[in-house]
Amino acid sequence: MKNKTIPFLMFFLFIFLTGCASALDRAQQAVDEGNYEQALVEYDAALAEELAAEDRYTALTGRANVNNIQGNADATLSDLAEALTVTNAEGAPAGDLKAVYRSRIDILTAEERFTDAADEVGKLMPLDSGNVALFLEQGQLYAQAEAWEEVVSSMDGALAIDSASADALTLRGTAHLELRNFEQAIEDLKASLNGDVAAAMSDIDRKANLVDAYYELGQALYRLGDYQPSIDNFTEALTYAETDEDISRTLAERGFVYSELGEFDNALSDFDQSISLDPSLAIVYSYRSYVYVDQGNYEAAIADADQAIALGDDLSENTRSAIFHAKASAMLNNGQYEEALVAATQSIELIGESDPDTARTFSMRSRINRNLGNYEAAVADATKAIEIGANDIAALPGFYYARSVA
Repeated sequence: MKNKTIPFLMFFLFIFLTGCASALDRAQQAVDEGNYEQALVEYDAALAEELAAEDRYTALTGRANVNNIQGNADATLSDLAEALTVTNAEGAPAGDLKAVYRSRIDILTAEERFTDAADEVGKLMPLDSGNVALFLEQGQLYAQAEAWEEVVSSMDGALAIDSASADALTLRGTAHLELRNFEQAIEDLKASLNGDVAAAMSDIDRKANLVDAYYELGQALYRLGDYQPSIDNFTEALTYAETDEDISRTLAERGFVYSELGEFDNALSDFDQSISLDPSLAIVYSYRSYVYVDQGNYEAAIADADQAIALGDDLSENTRSAIFHAKASAMLNNGQYEEALVAATQSIELIGESDPDTARTFSMRSRINRNLGNYEAAVADATKAIEIGANDIAALPGFYYARSVA
């Protein structure tokens, strides 16, 4: 009888001790056993009790860990947010705030909530003042969210700590590039190259960004009508360009500006070099087609326009419209009026009859229709050019002339 009683007493004692263990202890035991559903039950029970501040912090972060394991990001973030508010009797944080913020940052980043993650880094900064890495991390997160103004602000903070940080200068330069602040972008990206750069790849990235900055500035200056400064910036871009793709596209755009200045030899030289580096670049054939038209070499102009069309399936509708305009112009000047009419109509249809960019094409089609004897259509096209091209000051007199002779 005694031998049977002892095991029973031991079993009873085990049940008693288990029942006396705190819910917090039972939660940790369940986690150790991989029984996460039970762990959540025990953490809930623990948090329903009156707990010391340190134990409450432990319960919240423990439950957050289990929720994270189970993929419940919102519940995890909620528990961690509450853990940040737990203080002891002296009003001091009950646990490691840095660790909680870091966990929240990691979860928000994994959820691709980049702006929220960056904001959370900002909350961590006062706990680790002077840490340039945090500013860089915040800037990179804002960059993921394409919040470029915030990137600039974060990098200003980084550079206030380390004015020679190549990483901060590069990221701020990239943000300025996205914001179309080309001169600031160039200044930062050049400065980043002047510092000590640890990795060769960093050099390549910075140079690539400089190419983009000078290239974009060149295009912006062209749109403003500042042709020579535009050419100068494209030339500067070429000093940093290292890939055939970058060199080819920059030569194409510089050549186009040369053609606008009537410097056809320089333009053709750039176009030919561009094509030799990247024969698949559709737009350069379109640009060269225009030059051939101006030189009276209409067969070559048509051939280039056709090549641009064949290669340009992935181009924007506006760009394809410009290519068909070039083809129509070449055919008009070559006396191929029916084919010119088809190409001009295709150019207009690509972007729509109400788009102001079609005004010059309508004016050209008016000339085509006049040569075909379609006088009513010629008048209608010239009138349409005047209607939608009223802001094209340079071409407007030509639109009126087209209507007067139609």
